[in-house]
Amino acid sequence: MLQLGRHHRFDAGATPLQGQAHEIIVSILDDPSPGLDGVKERLTRCLAAHPHAPEMALLEHLRETVKIVNAEPGQ
Repeated sequence: MLQLGRHHRFDAGATPLQGQAHEIIVSILDDPSPGLDGVKERLTRCLAAHPHAPEMALLEHLRETVKIVNAEPGQ
């Protein structure tokens, strides 16, 4: 099993796509930049919904993010 962030894991036999998604997710969760609390919270919810499929968690997170960005005035 590979550790995903601090609380999520997926099989060591993960596909290359899952490995790439894992790296992206970990980089987001570990980013110390201020103002990312909402992003990290959404991503964590997506991970909880797809605990063994980081690629699906990332896809869901990106879809939610697009909806939020497109709903903002002036975008």
